Amino acid sequence: MDRLRTAPDESVDLLFQLAFYWQPMEVLVDDDNASKVFRIALHERMRNPRAGYPAFPLHLMPMRGKDKETRATAIRAMFMRQDVRILKAPWTAALVSELLEFPSGDHDDQIDCLSLIGRRLPQLSGPAKPVVKTDPYEGFLIRPSVFPDGREGLGMHIGLTQLFEDRERILRRRARF
Repeated sequence: MDRLRTAPDESVDLLFQLAFYWQPMEVLVDDDNASKVFRIALHERMRNPRAGYPAFPLHLMPMRGKDKETRATAIRAMFMRQDVRILKAPWTAALVSELLEFPSGDHDDQIDCLSLIGRRLPQLSGPAKPVVKTDPYEGFLIRPSVFPDGREGLGMHIGLTQLFEDRERILRRRARF
């Protein structure tokens, strides 16, 4: 985390350096007037065929006229549910200070970033659950079968011994009550 005041084209250069190194899945940007200048610089850089740029989608996050406190409610809820952990790092003190002073502090850039994440996470899907193919007739005594001679039909999928053992178990259970 660096706190810098840079021109939009310098910000684009820094973003490219970070993207080449970290390979982000997407870059989040507030969809407001201030970010339009940044987006113009970004698109100009991407149009230059010699510049070379990392592959990442730019995801514009709509603000819909909401103030910073309202935009930060999603990440605030995550903090309240204890879904967010702050690691010990050189930037931790600055982040905690900014969080404690928000919304009246001198700085709120890190909270802006956190609010982007808080607003984006609910839109992302979780990892797909593995598809486990199960037999739709599992547990049925009689189900569709292919017989040794190649005929298809309904067949019993339990032996007589198992049938008798199951019946005896049920009768013993009933006798106890």
